[in-house]
Amino acid sequence: MHAKFIVSCLGLLMLVGAGCQSTRSWQVTIPREPVPPVVTSEEADENTDRLDDLGGLIDMSENGFTLGARAIKGKQVQFRNIGKTEIWPASSPHPSHTDYAKFDAKRGVKPGESYYTVFPEAKTYRFHDHLNPIRRGELVVE
Repeated sequence: MHAKFIVSCLGLLMLVGAGCQSTRSWQVTIPREPVPPVVTSEEADENTDRLDDLGGLIDMSENGFTLGARAIKGKQVQFRNIGKTEIWPASSPHPSHTDYAKFDAKRGVKPGESYYTVFPEAKTYRFHDHLNPIRRGELVVE
């Protein structure tokens, strides 16, 4: 009887161990995406190539985004933080950013920094501040 108990315990331990091993095989490693271009104002001043190719400028602050913003299709648009707090520009809707998934700074843009992105199609893009989603904006790309 004692031997049966030991064999049963060992069998149970093997099953539990196999179950733990199988859960490890379901772990997935997600590759990190590169961080989008966020630069300080000093870096932007030094990088005139970026500014020469500018197709639009949107100022953003704790008061919101530039109203009535327009940009040129296929050219870089600068989102410049002129405020005193971090702002995270991203495509609507919040929090999924699925209207144009490539438009997402992936982090807060600090005061004095800018975020650059390109809008490939002529249409109206809606966006928001991911850190404060009631701040919203709209960009007409022509």
